[in-house]
Amino acid sequence: MYNISQTFIKAYLLTLKSICMFSFIFFSSLSNAEQWYQVELIVFEILEPIGTEQSPIKFIPTGDFWPGTENEFMQPAENSTLLGSATRLKNSPLYQLHYHQSWHQPIKIKSKAKSINIESANEMVLGHIRIHKATYLHVTLDIQLNSTSPRENTSPNIEGVPKPYLAQARRIRSKKLHFFDHPNMGALLKLSPVESPISEQDSLNPLAQ
Repeated sequence: MYNISQTFIKAYLLTLKSICMFSFIFFSSLSNAEQWYQVELIVFEILEPIGTEQSPIKFIPTGDFWPGTENEFMQPAENSTLLGSATRLKNSPLYQLHYHQSWHQPIKIKSKAKSINIESANEMVLGHIRIHKATYLHVTLDIQLNSTSPRENTSPNIEGVPKPYLAQARRIRSKKLHFFDHPNMGALLKLSPVESPISEQDSLNPLAQ
C-alpha cells in the first residue's frame, strides 16, 4: 500500500477547491449574461375615437438614447416582426400610422435600465419607452400625441392645450405582441430574443461592464 504524504493530500484538495471555485464563477457569469432583444414599436392614431381622454401637455424628459444609436446599450435594427401590422394600419381608413421603429438592446435590472426616445418624423408622437427586468420583463411607456383633429372646448391653460397622453406600465413577455390602448391612439410592442453583439469573453470581463 502506498504511503501518501499529508502535504500531497492538502495540495490536491487545494487544487480541487480552486477548480470548483473557478467553475462556479465561470458558469455563474454565463447564467447572468444579459439577454439581448429586438424591440419593435408601432404608435398609431385612432381617427374616429369613441371618446376623448386628454390631459395638459406633459413634460416628458428626454430619454438616454435614440433609435439608431450604436453602443454597448443598444444597436440599430431593421423593422421585421410587425411589418404585417404596420401594413394593415396604413391601409385602414380608421387609423394613421405615425411611428414604426426597431432596435436591439439588453434588458437590465430597473436601476440600470435605459430609456429610449420616441419621436415620429412628422412630430405627431413624442415620448419614451423604458424596459427592465425583475422576475419578469416590465415596460413603461409614455407618449403624447399632437392630435390632427383639435377638439372643441379645449381651452389652453398654463401647461398648454390638452392633448391625448398614454402612460402605462405593465409586465410583458418576449415573443408576444402587446397592445397599449387609449381612446385616441394605440401602440404595438414586441420583444424578440437575439444574439448578443458583445462577445462572450467581453461579457465575462468585469472591465467591460
